[in-house]
Amino acid sequence: MINTSRKLFPKWIVFLILGVYLGLNFPDIDQRTDLLVHRSIFTHGFIVPLFFFLFTSLITKKSLRLFLMGFVVALAVHLSFDLFPRGWWGYALIHIPQIGWTPKFISISWIFVSICVCIYIAISMVRGVFEVFVFLLIVIGAFVFESFSEDQFFAPLTILIITNLIVIWWKFTTGRFKIKVFRAIIRGFFLSLSIFKKSFTNFYSMIRDEYNVSMQYKRSFPKFFIRVLWIWLVLFFSTIRDFIKVFNSIFEELKNE
Repeated sequence: MINTSRKLFPKWIVFLILGVYLGLNFPDIDQRTDLLVHRSIFTHGFIVPLFFFLFTSLITKKSLRLFLMGFVVALAVHLSFDLFPRGWWGYALIHIPQIGWTPKFISISWIFVSICVCIYIAISMVRGVFEVFVFLLIVIGAFVFESFSEDQFFAPLTILIITNLIVIWWKFTTGRFKIKVFRAIIRGFFLSLSIFKKSFTNFYSMIRDEYNVSMQYKRSFPKFFIRVLWIWLVLFFSTIRDFIKVFNSIFEELKNE
């Protein structure tokens, strides 16, 4: 009877559930100790998961591996909700001992990167098709459970989907193509800045000229406003066209790789 129960309910499930539970609650242990401040970089980041990841090659037992998988996935889920506090100040920011609170941009970047690292570690632990299903089950189950005690839902869900897609692409893409993509992203970024600068400069110059003409010929404000609106529409669609050209050229460059 005992052997039958073990087959129906293997011990790795217990370890998996325990890992998920600890992963969801681990970031908040800094509130229960005087050693750390809430949202400490040690509890709200990839430092602890990365430490575990360095020893995954030594882990042979399935139950322990799935425990760690559950832990890092649940931690990623928790952090995806932490990306949407009521405001980015005080305890919403990442805290570094002896340094203090980090700026908003640094805090957001740290949490986002940590989610990606946690997901990457979890995917690296997957062995076989069945464990792919287990991984997906952990992500969905942990997210739904955590959402019960949170105000946000769709925003963290979007972040979780995006980070999973980024990690899956990164893990299963060749190094050469990654370099190609990064080059394309950088090129697209600077071209976009150039387009924005050009559009703003043209808009400001044309509006200033239109204002001078309106003052010279004493045109009414409604006429001036209509002219400004028309100029804005022309430049807007011209800017969209330029963006389409840029992204189309980048897409063609990547497609030919």
